[in-house]
Amino acid sequence: MEYSKENKENLVKIIRWQDGNLECFYGTMAEAESYAEQRSKVIKQNYVIV
Repeated sequence: MEYSKENKENLVKIIRWQDGNLECFYGTMAEAESYAEQRSKVIKQNYVIV
């Protein structure tokens, strides 16, 4: 079986919150964005997904 890097998304995402905390998330970018958006409403902080 041949391994191709094309179209392979790393499912581990790091979410960096405004206060400097880091959070590890396992899922697609869309899932990470949805999670971070919902959580940001609760904790009232901006975020960056790496």
